[in-house]
Amino acid sequence: MNARALAQQLQVKCVEMERGRAVTEFDPSEEWRNPNNSVPGAMIAAFADHAAGFAAVSATGPDDYTVTVDLDVRFIRAAFHTPITCEALVVRRGRRLAFTRMEMREPDGTLVADGTASFFIESGLGRAHPIGRDE
Repeated sequence: MNARALAQQLQVKCVEMERGRAVTEFDPSEEWRNPNNSVPGAMIAAFADHAAGFAAVSATGPDDYTVTVDLDVRFIRAAFHTPITCEALVVRRGRRLAFTRMEMREPDGTLVADGTASFFIESGLGRAHPIGRDE
């Protein structure tokens, strides 16, 4: 399964993107819920990785490719209400690395998780998630 197929399975979609910033929504179906009806932490971590990836890609060139180097997610509280929204920002972009931070919130603005991620930037391989293409 490629990253695009995984995003579709998880029902992740990018709703806003500008250079160095992306806002992404995640609305998993009921079948993915924990027995207590919360969204599993592993799914939130996968969502955070996708959201940060969108932000990282927004700060690269048209022929660049990004790949996750590390991901750190801190779970603040259980997530019961969806869609969960993530705002991801590129806090520093170097020649070969982009550093991001993310906040995941329930619809009422309650913070459920935050985190950081870094991405390796490889030039000349083609962008994985082109800005402006909805696939």
